[in-house]
Amino acid sequence: MALDLRPLTLAELLDRSFSLYRHHFWLFVGIMAVPSVFGLAGGVLLQVLNAGMTGFASSTKPPTPEQLLTMFVPFVIGPTRRHIVRLLLLMLWTMLRIGGVLVGGMTIVVVGGTLLGFVSPILTVLVMLAGFPAVMFLFVFMLLRYAVTVPAVLLEQLTAGRSIQRSIVLTRGNLLRVFVLFICAGVIAYATALLCQGPFMIGAFVAGEETTTAFWFRIAGLVFGTIGGTFSAPFGVVGLALMYYDLRIRKEAFDLQHMLNTLDPPPADAPAAAQP
Repeated sequence: MALDLRPLTLAELLDRSFSLYRHHFWLFVGIMAVPSVFGLAGGVLLQVLNAGMTGFASSTKPPTPEQLLTMFVPFVIGPTRRHIVRLLLLMLWTMLRIGGVLVGGMTIVVVGGTLLGFVSPILTVLVMLAGFPAVMFLFVFMLLRYAVTVPAVLLEQLTAGRSIQRSIVLTRGNLLRVFVLFICAGVIAYATALLCQGPFMIGAFVAGEETTTAFWFRIAGLVFGTIGGTFSAPFGVVGLALMYYDLRIRKEAFDLQHMLNTLDPPPADAPAAAQP
């Protein structure tokens, strides 16, 4: 599928993401299926162990494949896959920075609200009402700024710190477009999870958490939820890759650079004929 490199509107970017996903559907699903299988195996194992310890009395929500993937990938890829290890370290570093802001902000809000409660309960309420939205806003803000960190490190061979700075530079002034892309990808992911996993979770609730039937409902929900996530997750990745190229085109005229690089070099001058 040939693509022309040019600045895209948000609607065009979403449409092109869907088009790329549709044209390379089985390729994306096949790539996503590899980590999903390990995530599913881990989820089933946790359900079995949990049921064995509690006698089918667990009422916890099954872990998502994405959460379990972070536990199993380091043991699967091996030490020889250096580029994958570097990518995982980058993702971990990014999540630690974003998560540190969230955890630190929440801690400050809770501790500050508790201390101010000794002065006046009204101050505690005010701190909670203003603090939690402020922390969530900062969390989302950092998440948007770091959105194209992974494409930067993969395509430009940057270190973790430089790729984060690169993402901040590229997304500056375009955070709203990145936010809308995240919203669309999130709606697709949650709608797929609700459709594939929701009926089984409802069945487990109706059957009763302490029954064997509920256990098998949760297992089936994990299986079908993993299948749904395998089909829906690639859209967000495709969208972020296109967003990365679009931001480079807008800020650095990457389309012109690519056009110049693809031009044939000028022919070498013919050597002058030897004089008799």
